[in-house]
Amino acid sequence: MNEDELIAKLAVLLRGVQWAADDMAFRLPTGRVTDGDLIAFADQLSVVANLLRAHAAGTPSGDE
Repeated sequence: MNEDELIAKLAVLLRGVQWAADDMAFRLPTGRVTDGDLIAFADQLSVVANLLRAHAAGTPSGDE
């Protein structure tokens, strides 16, 4: 993945995480979050964290 593709992927994923975090923050206190929801959100955060690390290190990352 070249640098432009990495930045574009990161931007899209950050928007998705922003939406998911807002949704999670709204639903969590009311008990409307399943274990599967939590796992999916954690997975999404892991992907973004890996891309952020790759971007900060200046190294391309594999497709995730």
